[in-house]
Amino acid sequence: MTRGSGSGLRLDRPGGPTNYQFPCLGLSLLGQCLYNPAQPNPIYFSVGNAIAALALTLAIQQFLTPIYRFRLRAYGLKISHLILPVFAGFFCAVIAALLPNIPVPHRSLLEYPVVWELIGAFLIVAAYGVAALIIFRPARIYSFNFISFIRAAANLLTEADDTDRTRFAEDLLAHPHNMTRLIQYAHAWVIADHRASEIEFERLREAGAPLQFTGRAPISAFYLFAHRKELRDGSDAATFLRVLCDPHFCSVLVRRCPWLTASFLQHLSDKRLHTRAGVSFVQEIARQSIIDEESIVGKETGYEGFGVIPILSESLFGNLFMLQYYEPMQKMYYSIGEELTERYVKRLNLVSKTIVETAIQEKDWYPQGYMSGVHGAYESVLHHLMYRRYEGGFGRLVRRPPFGNRRFVQADHPGIPKDADRAVGPTLCDGGKATSLGKPRRRSRVHRVREPGVDRQFFPRV
Repeated sequence: MTRGSGSGLRLDRPGGPTNYQFPCLGLSLLGQCLYNPAQPNPIYFSVGNAIAALALTLAIQQFLTPIYRFRLRAYGLKISHLILPVFAGFFCAVIAALLPNIPVPHRSLLEYPVVWELIGAFLIVAAYGVAALIIFRPARIYSFNFISFIRAAANLLTEADDTDRTRFAEDLLAHPHNMTRLIQYAHAWVIADHRASEIEFERLREAGAPLQFTGRAPISAFYLFAHRKELRDGSDAATFLRVLCDPHFCSVLVRRCPWLTASFLQHLSDKRLHTRAGVSFVQEIARQSIIDEESIVGKETGYEGFGVIPILSESLFGNLFMLQYYEPMQKMYYSIGEELTERYVKRLNLVSKTIVETAIQEKDWYPQGYMSGVHGAYESVLHHLMYRRYEGGFGRLVRRPPFGNRRFVQADHPGIPKDADRAVGPTLCDGGKATSLGKPRRRSRVHRVREPGVDRQFFPRV
């Protein structure tokens, strides 16, 4: 063994080729190796590999759907944050290619091309690894990404279709962690109000005044300052829960992922989770489950199929905790939609029957607030039926003489003859056809108002 040119040691073998050994990566602690920094062979990560990785990165972002972009934004990341490490890896590959042609003594660790090749490969692998870990896993809410999550979710709901809304529902509801955190954050203002009430009662007790006050107790400035982060997060969480009341999103919950929705509602009941901001979200889910023609509740009305396991209707309307704290029927006032159908009435009957049976089973005899929603739903049905009698406009109302049998018909209806004023007996308009009812009914009582020189006759009372 003799010293060759440069800092390498020549190893002579009888009858064999002459090899030179060099300090591994310039560190004597690592011993000698055959890697020649002036003529590296092989090249582990070349410029061509870096260019291919960069081109793949730029192409992948064109195929990212809104749900994948949401998952990146939920952690405060952007596509540019993944492209920059790839560019840095490309830069390291270029340095590794240039180092053998630069006259350096190769005594430092950074003067070896293999080091730059490893750094570039690590940056690109790290960028792809982080992207795969975030994009292909459901987004979670943590303390460090809470604001980023709700902003990304609100942005997604403005541009998503039903497929993306379904994927978002899986991220939001598949694991109870997310909704539990949202409700806990939103509950911060409830805790603040409770603390303010305690302080107000203590002040009244010390003053000897009656222990009662009207309205909400004022929250002290010290408490607002000491808990400013919790209260700010609570306001953001409450706002986001109201954003989730979007009818399109709640419609997807009852059509495409009803079992996931039922699992979320059951979790609320099991953990006794409640907040004022979440009431509207649950009520909108209940409303969509009744008015949506494709809702799973419509498939639970029979005695077979999903009627055997009515999981959504039972978890939403057959749970006493949900009825008492969330009152799911409160949004059913005037919520029929464009047209009243038989399937709508069937879904409403199933839900109402479930609520009544739950109240009887739980012996909740005291006047319940949640029953007012049931009353309002059926009242809306009756109002809708009454309105349909006069739908399309009346045109000219024809009134019979003030004495004898009187009737009011739509004179310009296409099914009523032009001589309707001369027709005998009441006329019923049904499907554009005028049908005589034959024998006139009993005369209605007419209410008159007499004024000096005026004899005014009004419609009969109903």
